[in-house]
Amino acid sequence: MRIFLTGVSGLLGSNLAWYFKDRSEVTGTFHTHPVTIPGVETLWLDLEDYPRTREVLKQVAPDFIVHCASRTDVDRQETDKEGSWRSNVLTTRVLLDAARDLACRFVFVSTDSVYPGNRGSYKEGDATDPRNWYGRTKLEAERMVLSHPGSLVLRTNIFGWNVINKESIAEWFLNHLRQGSTVTGFTDAFFSSIYTFNFAELLEQCLLRGVTGLFNLAARDSLSKHAFGQELARIFGLDAGLIQSGTLDQAILPAQRGRNLSLDVGALEAVLQDCRIPTVREGLEAFSRDWQKGVPVQIKQYMKQAVSGCVLPPRGMISYGCQFIDKADLEAVMKVLHSWSLTQGPMIELFEKEVARIVHAQYGVAVSSGTSALHIACLACGVGPGDEVITSPITFVASANCAVYCGATPVFVDIDPRTYNMDPVVLEQKITARTKAVIPVHFAGQSCDMKRIQEIVRQKERLFGHKISIIEDACHALGSYYRDMPVGSLSYSDMTVFSFHPVKHITTAEGGMVVTNDAVVDGRLRMLRSHGISRTSGESGQGPWYYEQVILGFNYRITDLQCALGLSQLKKLDWFRRRRREIVQRYNEAFSGVTWGVTPFEESWNDSNFHLYVFRFDFARIGKSRTEVMGVLKGHGIQTQVHYIPVFSHPFYREHFPVDEARFPHTGQFYESCLSLPLFPGMSDADVETVIREVHALADTMKNRS
Repeated sequence: MRIFLTGVSGLLGSNLAWYFKDRSEVTGTFHTHPVTIPGVETLWLDLEDYPRTREVLKQVAPDFIVHCASRTDVDRQETDKEGSWRSNVLTTRVLLDAARDLACRFVFVSTDSVYPGNRGSYKEGDATDPRNWYGRTKLEAERMVLSHPGSLVLRTNIFGWNVINKESIAEWFLNHLRQGSTVTGFTDAFFSSIYTFNFAELLEQCLLRGVTGLFNLAARDSLSKHAFGQELARIFGLDAGLIQSGTLDQAILPAQRGRNLSLDVGALEAVLQDCRIPTVREGLEAFSRDWQKGVPVQIKQYMKQAVSGCVLPPRGMISYGCQFIDKADLEAVMKVLHSWSLTQGPMIELFEKEVARIVHAQYGVAVSSGTSALHIACLACGVGPGDEVITSPITFVASANCAVYCGATPVFVDIDPRTYNMDPVVLEQKITARTKAVIPVHFAGQSCDMKRIQEIVRQKERLFGHKISIIEDACHALGSYYRDMPVGSLSYSDMTVFSFHPVKHITTAEGGMVVTNDAVVDGRLRMLRSHGISRTSGESGQGPWYYEQVILGFNYRITDLQCALGLSQLKKLDWFRRRRREIVQRYNEAFSGVTWGVTPFEESWNDSNFHLYVFRFDFARIGKSRTEVMGVLKGHGIQTQVHYIPVFSHPFYREHFPVDEARFPHTGQFYESCLSLPLFPGMSDADVETVIREVHALADTMKNRS
């Protein structure tokens, strides 16, 4: 059999690939996490791209398409319904269309979440009524698949071994119990979860026997999630007493969930006849046997050690930051080069709309850099001579220069000693009657406390009787979340600015964007980026060629080439984000608790897409200056950087906007100890371990000296 398997970096996809690799010819596709499995051809594929998907399927000519790729982050999908629909429904539509005339059968892996979950023991003919958006999108995809003769839809709930740093429910229980950690299991949530390799065995029989239609493929009985954890503990010989009882109501989860999603598998057993479907406990026993045989270690080692999709030439240095460019990016740019529109063409609007969609904003205006985005944002809210603009000193100079460009005075606020972001308490003291705008900087990817900042600004607006604009400098924070909403959603600000420099989360080479929910501001931003020219404002009765310069603007335009690259990069943003957080987690594990440094702190309301990993060294304790540390690491092929020299310490600012630097104690302390270690998605695991080893070696020399 030739099997085309989507989602090979996911839990089920990777386990199916592992199972079938010695039984069939398997081609597996990934989108957000590159993986390599011996005996399996793995390739990057955007399943929303019909032409490319069609081309790949024709080349592979599979006997079966097994569609496992799916968004499974149930809670986040409630606030990203468009992204969820595209991942769960649109990809299915594209695959079906791309395979329309190929001699292959389609298998769609669905979910128990299509059922209402109010009684359990669901049969295939029972009414569906999903309780959350995830279930609704999977049900919509099911209906499309079932309209194609010869297709097979399997409703399931699974546990197994993840190839990426993510845990199935069984792994979650096992890892916590082995660490002696207390966990909570829901006593009112029942499911028929099946072990992935049991699923694979039954799927193989379905393929061999030509089974079509709709079936439940799950365990033959059910357990509550609390009982599931208890069974796992008993089988592994762990302390079941660590598992506390809880309920779904107590959990207060964003997405509703059915309480009893147990499945009746009698229909499939009747079709397969001699194939007995295992119980949940039997699945856990198989899970335990595979753990003893080292299967999870073998699976996880095939996460790509180096990201082979990256087409950059090798270099002898691990940079502190670096872009990730793959063949899809090159193809996107080449496509524009073969078109008539290199600039001011359709790719710009597409890029603007896609960024705005991702961050939940209404409008996006793409420009030539993050700096120009900050500049026109200030101009759009009327910043000018005599005004003050408040920002942080721990940032790139552009966050303050944008005020100076407008003739305003930059005012600095000391940072919070834990987050390194603007301290709201100090901000409250700095706002005056001259304050026109506040620019909070989301340093290193972690959002400022925007809710508190907005409260302070609104209070001061009432006090001084005029508008004070809030412009989020999110040049470090594309893909970050604040209070469960994407940074850029404008819940607490007027505008948000992003940067697409090569070391940022996505790149357009150079480039930036302002997003807003205000149509008037959007129009003003568009004129400011293009010489202040309008083609719609005049009433002169002139011909279609006519345009007018309405205000003094700038040539801050971005090109179609750049936006094509940006659109391609955005498709990898989820993977970029996950990879960055994996590296941060590994650094934190390696450096937590050391006596000679401090790892980054992350507020509970934040979910940061880390742009930088800023480690605070106790250089005196190590016995080396920062210059010496950077030199030693560079000698071992590791580039580090200082982020940042406080803006007010630069010669230009000391001359034109001097401050009493002693009044910024946290800024000074941070600057004296900060050093950014390498962090970018193209880092291999080996690169990360090299950084960890060499940083620890610096501390070891301290121990040897003492």
